[in-house]
Amino acid sequence: MPHPPRPTLFRVAVAVLSLAVVVGGVVVGVLAWRNTSHRDNTAPDPAAGLEAAAELGSQYAAASGNRRDLTPLIARTRELLRTYPDLAPLHTVLAQMLLDQGDWAGAQAHIEQSLQLDPHQTQLQAMAGSVALNLKRLDQAKAFYGNAAAFDPTDATFRVKLANAMIEAGDPQEAGRVLEEALRLDATMHQAEAALADLAMQRGDDAGRAEADDRLKRAADLAWKAGSGMAGTVKAKQAWTAYIRRRAAYASDAGRPNEAAIILYELQREPAALYDRDPAEQLAKAMVDAGDPIQAALLFQQVVRVHPEAAWAWADAARFSLDADLHEQARESIRRLRRIDLNHPDLPTLEHRLARSPPTPTTQPGVIGGG
Repeated sequence: MPHPPRPTLFRVAVAVLSLAVVVGGVVVGVLAWRNTSHRDNTAPDPAAGLEAAAELGSQYAAASGNRRDLTPLIARTRELLRTYPDLAPLHTVLAQMLLDQGDWAGAQAHIEQSLQLDPHQTQLQAMAGSVALNLKRLDQAKAFYGNAAAFDPTDATFRVKLANAMIEAGDPQEAGRVLEEALRLDATMHQAEAALADLAMQRGDDAGRAEADDRLKRAADLAWKAGSGMAGTVKAKQAWTAYIRRRAAYASDAGRPNEAAIILYELQREPAALYDRDPAEQLAKAMVDAGDPIQAALLFQQVVRVHPEAAWAWADAARFSLDADLHEQARESIRRLRRIDLNHPDLPTLEHRLARSPPTPTTQPGVIGGG
């Protein structure tokens, strides 16, 4: 069974770094400009360039939040860089736009240029590490994250990022040490607990599996607290879901589908999470593996109530109903699927399975009525 995806820390790091880096670099940008312009009285006024960088940063934040086309802003930033090639905030904001477009290599070039002009920007070092990690330049990623951790030794986040780069580079022992440091700095750092759980699981013994489960429980509890209340974050709630799904995946892999299903039912604290596609499919599969296909079919009758216009939901409802020999329920689900998406790729297989099914009584549990 494929494991649910881990929270991708480098993507989170890149996403949260926005206008603050540009604004934070303005003062140092002035100094860098003065140091590199050799006090040439004919050089363009750096204040105008810094003002333009701040404005572009604001425009980028608004455009990115509204998913608008960034091409005009990228062109404008490149044009300004021809006039102000030594202005670090301009390189930074261009790098962020390129990241938004998926141009990781182009972004790295401008991040490195910005770091040459302003090497002590902690968040910029972390952003450089995130890009290097995505490009699998692991030594660079470790160096950048190490710089960020050194520049701000009180922030546990940078140590977690450094540890993840170490894990990618094949150094789990050192990564574990750094993650323990992160937890000593911040005992609420759920990302550190989750990473240590993965390291424990990799040991492959019963003690490692038990430690992994305990750490993922703590990670989920910490993430739930971080995602709750007025100050709660969406990313923390997403991490909470991912940790529960990972615990369940470990249980399934160990041949304990009943335990996996019980773990996944913890998502009922946030019903929208339980009835999303991936968690719902994972829970239904655990139910089938545990010998209870009818419960899997009934689960998807709840899912289609939450997602009545989603073709995937009706396709899964039909599939799990067929697995449970609930043929009338499957027939109704297939009818709804045809209404939503006549060209759905699963439709021919589902109809073929239904055609080969023996007739059954229409009084089956959970059948959704006509319409």
